[in-house]
Amino acid sequence: CSRDWSSDVCSSDLMVMAVQLMLAQPSPSTAQLSVMVEFVELLSRNTAPLARCQDSMQALASYVASVRPGTSALPGLFGAWPSPCGRPLAYYGSEQSDWALCKGTYPTTRGYTCGLWELFHLLIAHSVEERAVSDLMAIKAWIEQFFGCEDCRNNFLAMATGIDTSVTTRDDAVLWQ
Repeated sequence: CSRDWSSDVCSSDLMVMAVQLMLAQPSPSTAQLSVMVEFVELLSRNTAPLARCQDSMQALASYVASVRPGTSALPGLFGAWPSPCGRPLAYYGSEQSDWALCKGTYPTTRGYTCGLWELFHLLIAHSVEERAVSDLMAIKAWIEQFFGCEDCRNNFLAMATGIDTSVTTRDDAVLWQ
């Protein structure tokens, strides 16, 4: 993916894959549903460079807000969100997607995890001053609840110890990210 987020499919690939991973929880708890709603609202708010995604992200936010604890959200996702960012849901994560920016030397390196850090930086960089710290906390909560790489999650959470008191401004959040 190029660094031109406004014209690139990469960031939408990452957003959709992060949502699919999150909504794949078979029986989300009330706490997980709260994180889902907060993260989707963050995606909906901070994807300004991806104008083609705005409507679909708002539709997703409405859908996620309707999911109830103990009920899998994934089965209804295709009906509620058939073409995020103008592409069929099945496109995302397929071989048609390109990970050029985060393509590793070997097939098992970089890729999705690298792309997530890029997405998180994009989201924080598009935060307004009043929301930047809470947006960073939403990302932290998403990683804590839904990121499947246990070593990566534990490493991130160890680095994020005290983040809620050390990051107080938008600039702090962008630089921390």
